[in-house]
Parts: sequence; C-alpha cells; structure tokens
Amino acid sequence: MDRPYRWWSESTPVSIGVFKYRGTLGEHSEIYWSGEVQKPSTKGYRGPLYILVDGGCFSACEDFVVPFKDNHRATIVGERTAGSSGQPFGKDFDNGMGFGLSTKREFFPDGSEFEGIGIGTDIEVHTRASDLQSGKDPVLEKAHELIRALGHRNARAGRIKPEALST
Repeated sequence: MDRPYRWWSESTPVSIGVFKYRGTLGEHSEIYWSGEVQKPSTKGYRGPLYILVDGGCFSACEDFVVPFKDNHRATIVGERTAGSSGQPFGKDFDNGMGFGLSTKREFFPDGSEFEGIGIGTDIEVHTRASDLQSGKDPVLEKAHELIRALGHRNARAGRIKPEALST
C-alpha cells in the first residue's frame, strides 16, 4: 500500500478458542490487540484502486477492506459488507435448525464498529436477481465505467495518449 495505514482493533472473550486464558465461557473479560501505523511501501502500486464488495464479504474479506476504507486508498464499490468476523460459535440442533453467534467484535482503527453493521461503500450499486439471471454484473460494470472515465480525464489532461483508451 502506498499510504500509511492503521491496523484495526479486535476483541474476543478471553474464554474462547485459542485465546482461552482463565475463566469460564460467558465471562466478560476481553483481550484487545491492535497495531501501530504501518509505513507506506515505496514500491507499491500508486494508481487507482477499486474494491468490489457485497453482503458476501465477511471475515478475511472485511479484514482486507478495512485499511483501504480507513485511509481512502481505494474506492469501495457495491453493497455493504456482511459485518461479521466470520468466527461464530455454531450450534446444530440435529433437527434442521441451528444458529451462529459471533464470538469476536471487530472495529475500525478509530474505534467505530462494523461487526453486525458492515462496511459501507463509497459508491453503492445493487445487484438484483434479474441481473444475475441475465448474466449482468452491475457492480463490475460500474467499476469499468469509473476506470474508463478516469482514462478519459487523464487523456484530456495529457497524462496518457488517447489511443491508450481503446485497449
């Protein structure tokens, strides 16, 4: 990444998973961890970035999106993410029913939550069932539109040759 970025904060009840320390399940003690500001890479790509997301983006996907949203390095296009750490405690009742309960809270570096809320987009584009049935991807189409518009602006400003737009 070519901009400074901050690590996000996460917390989890002390008594679950690999973080089991002392106590019993349901105890309200928590462990928090977060990182410091990371320095930008001098070798990183410096051009425009577009990240396409929807409600199927959770867990590691949201971990990927957070720093780009926090430092405005990329334009986030699509629908709000799922807002789930992807680390649920699940219970199957063996009768076709079950539930999942989040076991970890995640936050943006500024402390604002996205667990249960999701990460909002910079440009909201919805995909309908009829789009999928007809083979259309409006989110990808929007990203292509943004890239073409950027290319035209760069050509008018003399930063790229107009013939480069045809590829």
